[in-house]
Amino acid sequence: MPEASAEEPLLTFSFPLGGQKGTKFEIEVTGRGLTGAYAVWTGVEDLTGRILKIEEIKPEEKKIEASQATAEAKPPGGGQRVLLEVVTSSLTLPGAHDFRLVCPRGITNALTLQVSEQPVVSEKAEVHDQPEWAQALDLPALVNGQLKEPGEVDYYSLEASSGQELVMEVGCAGRKLNPTLTLFDPSGSWFDPKRLKRIAFNDDVSYRTRGSKLIHRFASGGKYLVAVGAFVGLVESASSYQLRIAPVNSVSSSDTEQLFTETPARPETTRWNERSFVRPLRADILRELWRRNVQVPGKELPQVATSAGIAVESPGLPRRGTGLQDGENPALSPPLISVLKEKEPNDALAQAMEINLPLILEGAIATAGDVDSFSFSVRGAQAVAFELETPLETPNRFNPRFAILDAAGRELAVNIYSRLGGDGDDWLLSPEPKLTYLFERDGKYQLQVSDSTVRRGGSRFVYRLLVRPQIAHVGAVEVLEDRANLIVGKAKKLTVIVEQEEGYSGDVLIDVEGLPPGVKCFAAAEVEPVLGPALEKIHPERYLPKKQKVNLMLMAQEGTPLTRLPSLARVNFRPIVGGNPGQILGVKEIPVMVLSAHKDSETF
Repeated sequence: MPEASAEEPLLTFSFPLGGQKGTKFEIEVTGRGLTGAYAVWTGVEDLTGRILKIEEIKPEEKKIEASQATAEAKPPGGGQRVLLEVVTSSLTLPGAHDFRLVCPRGITNALTLQVSEQPVVSEKAEVHDQPEWAQALDLPALVNGQLKEPGEVDYYSLEASSGQELVMEVGCAGRKLNPTLTLFDPSGSWFDPKRLKRIAFNDDVSYRTRGSKLIHRFASGGKYLVAVGAFVGLVESASSYQLRIAPVNSVSSSDTEQLFTETPARPETTRWNERSFVRPLRADILRELWRRNVQVPGKELPQVATSAGIAVESPGLPRRGTGLQDGENPALSPPLISVLKEKEPNDALAQAMEINLPLILEGAIATAGDVDSFSFSVRGAQAVAFELETPLETPNRFNPRFAILDAAGRELAVNIYSRLGGDGDDWLLSPEPKLTYLFERDGKYQLQVSDSTVRRGGSRFVYRLLVRPQIAHVGAVEVLEDRANLIVGKAKKLTVIVEQEEGYSGDVLIDVEGLPPGVKCFAAAEVEPVLGPALEKIHPERYLPKKQKVNLMLMAQEGTPLTRLPSLARVNFRPIVGGNPGQILGVKEIPVMVLSAHKDSETF
C-alpha cells in the first residue's frame, strides 16, 4: 500500500500480534499523528477496543559527525505510543482482523490482529538470544514475540518424541520483517558439548510471502531448539512475530502466508483472486467467470463442443455474451466441471491417463521424483487455461511444475515464468498458478505434473489442476488506497487497477457508493510517467493479465458536514461490452472521513 502523507495518522507497529478468542488483552501500537486518538475501529461488534493511554515518543539523540551532517539529517524516532485494550468474545471468528485508530486528523491505516482458538503466550521478558537461555514451550504452542535489534535471534526449546512430526511456522504482519526458522539438536559433539547441530532451516525468501515454515519428523526423542531470526539479520525496527509449533495432524493448513496475513476472519466476498496457489478451484468456476463479462440480451451464447462433448463458451468471441445474471436463462447456465482423481502408475508418457476437457484433476506428488502424466485431445484451434491449486503446501516447499507436451514429447509450455530482474542481468524463475496457451492445431497432447526440485514429495504435496477453455473476463480489480481522509474543499485520489483476463476487450465502469453526504466522486486523468526500457520477459502473455489504471477523485465540497467516525464507502465495477452493461460486482470497502481544513482545529 502507498505510504500515507505526513498529515495523515499512520500506524507502524503493534505488539503483541494477537490473542485467544473470548479473552481480554492489551496491545501497544506506535505511529505518527496519533495525538488525540479517541476510538478503535474494527468494523465488527464482537471485537472491540478502547484507548488506555497515549504518550509521546522522544526522538533518539545521536551524534552526527560534521562530515556527515546535511540539511536533511533528522534525529530518528518520534511519534506516539498508544496502549489499547482489546476485548474478544466467544463469537469472535479466529483469523486475521483489521483494526484502526480514529484521530482528529482522520482514520489510520489498518494493522492486523490475530485471534486464535488456542491459548497464546508471550516471549519471556528475560533475554533468550542464546541457546542456553532458550524459553521452554509446551506443545502445541503459539507465541507472541518480537525482534528489536539487527542480528537478534530468539531461542525456544521443546521436547519431541521419537517419530513425532511437527510443523513449526513463524509469521509477521507487514513487510518490515522477513523471518527465518532454524531447528537445532543441542546434544553437542565430542569436542564441544555445547555445540548446536543444525538439522533444518527455512527462510522462504519469496516475493509472495514473508513467513517461514518447517515440517520435521524427529528420528529420536529429546530436547530440541527452535531459533527465530531475520533474513541475514535485517531488522529495521522492532518487529513482531507469531511462532506456532504443533503436531502436523492437528493442523488443517500449514501455509504460513495463510495463517498470519492472508486468511482474514471475515474474507471479503468481493475479492477476486485467480492467481494464487491457495485459492479454491470449484466445479462452478465457469459460472463465476461468466458473471465477470456480459450477457447480450436476445443473443444465444456461442458454444463449442470439447472432446468431452460438453458445450462451453467459445474463447474466440470475447465480445459476445459470456456471463449470466443470476436467475436468467438457467438452461444456458454453464455446466459444472467434473473432478477426476489420478491413478498410479502414470510416471511415463506411455502410462498417461486419458482425460477429457474441461475437468479438475486431483493428484499428489507422493514421493520425491514422482511425475503424473495425462493425455488429452484438442479438436481445432483452442485457447485453454490451466489453473493450479496446492492447498496444503505451497512454494517454496512445494514448487509445482506442469508442462504441456506434443504427441512426440516436445515441451510446448510450462508454468515456470522467466524474466529479467534485480539490476537487469538476473534471470528470475518462479512457478505460476495460472498458464494460458493457444493450441493452434488439433491433435493429441500430453500434460505432466511434478515438483520442480524433484527432491520432495509426500501426502501433503497434493494439487488440483483445472483445465478449461479460456473465457474473456474482468480479472482482479484492486483499490490501492485503504482509506480516504478528506479535507473540506480538497480532493483525494483513489487508484483502481483493473486486470483483463483471457482476451477481455470490453470496458469497465467504476463507481463508488455510500459516500458521506456532500462528498462527490469524479473521474481524473494524469500524465503517464516516463518509463525506462522494459526488462526482457519470456511469453508474459501466458502468465500475466493485461492491466489498466483508473483514477477517481473524491472531493468534499464547501459546507460538507464533518464526521466524527468513518463511513464505509463501497467501490464497485461493472463490465461493459458493446455498450451492454453486465452485473454490478463489489471491489472493496474503504473508510471515509470528512475533516476540517484547519489542522489545529477539531474535526467535528
